Amino acid sequence: MKPLPLAFSVFLLIVMIRFTTPSLLPFLGQLMHVDTSIEGLLVTAYWVGYTAFMIPSGAVVERAGVKSAIIAGIALAAIFVLFPLFIDSYDYILMLQFTAGSLSSLIYVFLVSLIVATQRRSGLAVGIFQSAFFIGSSISIAVTPLLFSFNYVIPFISYGIPLIPLTALLLGVGGEGREQASSPAINAGVVGMGLIRFAAGFSYLGFVAWSTYYSVHVLGATHSMSGVYAFTSTALGSIGTIIGGAVGDRLGYVAPSVFGSSMIAAIVLIIYWLPLPFQEVFMAIMGFMYGFYASPSLASSKSSTRISSVSAFLNFMTQLGGTASPYLIGRMLGLLGFASAFAILGVTSMALIITGSLLLRRPG
Repeated sequence: MKPLPLAFSVFLLIVMIRFTTPSLLPFLGQLMHVDTSIEGLLVTAYWVGYTAFMIPSGAVVERAGVKSAIIAGIALAAIFVLFPLFIDSYDYILMLQFTAGSLSSLIYVFLVSLIVATQRRSGLAVGIFQSAFFIGSSISIAVTPLLFSFNYVIPFISYGIPLIPLTALLLGVGGEGREQASSPAINAGVVGMGLIRFAAGFSYLGFVAWSTYYSVHVLGATHSMSGVYAFTSTALGSIGTIIGGAVGDRLGYVAPSVFGSSMIAAIVLIIYWLPLPFQEVFMAIMGFMYGFYASPSLASSKSSTRISSVSAFLNFMTQLGGTASPYLIGRMLGLLGFASAFAILGVTSMALIITGSLLLRRPG
């Protein structure tokens, strides 16, 4: 199997696993008898593990390559299948989420480095690869609550078991850790792009993590249909990521990255105040823009001789934003409500984008 379709398939399943817990927030709080203010920590735990292991994963992939990714993938599948045994235990799910995030981090760094290094049109290739994020998250958000309502074991088996044979197939694509580590991985431009990715993760991933909850408490959806309402926030991302990658290949990777991230922040800032039909429309635009920004910003790592380390840092910054925001939103909801929480997310993201854009203009 060729690298791009295989990487796409593995990443698709990992994303479906990643969004299972956010999709089930309306159920989990009741099952575990926990308050909303700490329910968001179940999502944040995944991002903490994912983020904490992102930069170390870059070093591991540079040295060990595909073998490390295969071990991590099989371990992730096994852990995810165990989730139903502890579904009513807040503490155990918290620990399993952290572990799942840590393993997913290493697999992702290997996959994106493989695509950037082996594909001629890196922006378009990363766009196709990243479209798995939006397809997988859309499926998971829309379908997982329905499957869980039918039988709580089904989503964990359905997403976890197929990951084992697909991950094993990575052995045939190479990637044995041959990158050069002589040059520095991080410069002002990489930091600037990192801030732009942090801003997008902070606003968009925070919104998506609470999208089913938002659909229930603001848009009026039932618990079982909350994923269908939230589906629009990811539905167009797969189109956006392919278009953004193609635009980046032709016009450069900076402009589409800045534009897409800025649009996300602006939408988060205003969406609560819009009438219901317009909220759904702008949720769809936000998903498109996340894809539009994501692929060119990652493809920019191709300019480095240390692709794994740079792509790991860039994704680390996105996940750092996505790690903080679900928990912060949960805390703010208890004190301020959605309007103020989203305003803080949007304004903070805008400030980070401006700072990152200024760093991107500096040489070296």
